[in-house]
This record gives sequence, structure tokens and C-alpha cells, in this order.
Amino acid sequence: MSAAKSETIGFIGTGNVGFHMVVNLLADGHEVVAYDTRPEPLEELAEKGAKVASSSAEVGERCGIVHVLVASDAQVMDVIEGSGGGLASTLAPGSIVLLHSTLGPETVQRAAEILEGRSCHVLDAPVSGTKGAEASAMHRCMTFMLGGPDEIVERCRPLLDVSGEKIIHVGSNPGDGQLAKLIANLIGIVTMEAVREGIRMGRGAGLSTELLLEVIAHSTAACWSAENWHHMRGMPERHPGGGEALAELGFKDLTHACAVAWKLGTPVPLAALTTQLGERPYGSEEY
Repeated sequence: MSAAKSETIGFIGTGNVGFHMVVNLLADGHEVVAYDTRPEPLEELAEKGAKVASSSAEVGERCGIVHVLVASDAQVMDVIEGSGGGLASTLAPGSIVLLHSTLGPETVQRAAEILEGRSCHVLDAPVSGTKGAEASAMHRCMTFMLGGPDEIVERCRPLLDVSGEKIIHVGSNPGDGQLAKLIANLIGIVTMEAVREGIRMGRGAGLSTELLLEVIAHSTAACWSAENWHHMRGMPERHPGGGEALAELGFKDLTHACAVAWKLGTPVPLAALTTQLGERPYGSEEY
């Protein structure tokens, strides 16, 4: 059975992407209970009709389906079983937690093990989109990469359709979606670094950024990273943690990808090198 609009939906993590996903759910007629450690987005969402919780545990008390979109593996585990008990202490049997953050597969598997102890389910559901996750959420054209059983995917599909244009069921196990997302982010971040190096080289020779982007767009170097260069340069101003937090997110994703590749015995030297090159925050250089 799919999620009905009469069912209250929880959402933990209302940052750049999560905020717009909550707005989309509200616009589609769902009742949403939201929680974030920052009061500002919650106040704005309350004005749009969302209910506000005081903790992750409270979200679990009030909702049978909970979306989680926080920044790090540690934050996800805190949501699951941290201060105040987390979701694991309050969710009713049969509840579903959708993990939208980019995580190490082991984190998703650990969360699934904990919640299975309460007869609850995890749907591994990291997010992306051809406009980038933030803009794709705003325009309801997100991509979801799912790891979980068919019946859980189908139950949650109507909720994902609210914000998503492409839903890709990667595999039946928690962690399968993360593998696909880490590969996508590896390619995106490494390509972004290549574009940054090229623009830096051109600027050093006296060429303007706009001219260089035009050349890239009409050559074999054409790519998403160049096409969305200015949008990405503006991300620090929109991100709650600024450029340093964005750089940390990129580093997290690449290190997770490298760790998975190491376990698979697959060499990823460009990704490994980029973890050493990506120390400057997004937008720290004027291009």
C-alpha cells in the first residue's frame, strides 16, 4: 500500500534541499512534521503549514514515515539513536525511514540493523538531479537512487514523486543507493576540480571566465560542472554552513567513494588526488 495523504509525514533536516522537499510535500496536500537544529527554516515552514517538532524522537512519535536529510554520517546516527533516544526510541513497528543524505553504505546498513530491531524499515534514498539537488528540489525534478525491497520502494514512491522526476531502484539492500550516489558524486566533484583548474589556467593567461566557459560549452570539454559554474560559485551564500561546510561535504563524499573503491579493489586515483586538492571552500576564488 502506498503512502496516503492522510498519513503524517516526518522530515528531519530542512537545509537547502530538505526545505524545498517539505514545501513540495505541503503543496501536494500532505501533513508534515519537521525538525531541524536551526529554528529559522522551521519558522518559515510553520508559516507554510508545517508542524514543528522539538526533537527527532518527537518526529518518530508523530509519524510513520520519516525523511532524513542531514549533512553527515554522525548526524544520521544521532537522528536514529542519539540524544533523547532518536527515532529508534519512538517509531512504531512498521514505520519507514528514508535516508536522503550521502553516506557510507555501512552507515545505512547500521541504521537499518538498529531499526529492524523495532520492526521498522530503512529506504536508502540519496538525492541528486540534473540541476543539482537544491535547484532540482525547487523545480520538482530530483533524482532518487534507491536501495531497498520492492514493497518499501512502492510504498514510498508517491512521496518521492512529489519532488522527483527520476526514481532509480538500484538494488534491494540498504547501501545500494549510496553506492550509485557516491559514484555520481565522484564523477561530479572530480570534473568540477578539472574545470576549476582549466579556468585558473586561462585566467592566469588573461582570459575571462565568461570566454572560457563559452569555449568549454562548445567543445569536447562541455560538462555539467562548467554549465552550472556560476550556480555552484553561489552555493556558499545559500548554504547554512558556508563554504567551509560545502568543502567538508565534498571531502566526505569523496572519501566515502575512495573507501568503497578500496574495498572493491578498484583504483580511483583521480578521486584520491582530488581529496587533497579540494581544501579551499567553494567560491573562495574569484573566477
